[in-house]
Amino acid sequence: MCKRVEKLSIMLARLQRMGIDFLNVVDAAHRGTLQADALDGLPQPTQRGAQRLAGVDIQKPRMRAVLEAVLALAPSPEGFTI
Repeated sequence: MCKRVEKLSIMLARLQRMGIDFLNVVDAAHRGTLQADALDGLPQPTQRGAQRLAGVDIQKPRMRAVLEAVLALAPSPEGFTI
């Protein structure tokens, strides 16, 4: 029982950090908006200066796997790790 009480402040600090991080994500999601045709243009290549950039087609299995990995890591309380 004593060990649990000693770790209480550490657990509370972590929970507070997780709550703040969650609210920051909710705030960013609330503020972020896309134009109606933004998703339709993702698969199309673009150009930045002289450099041509590939589009992102979320219908392809490889891109879906990348998106699933990013979403799985997003709520991690310790952040991204190797």
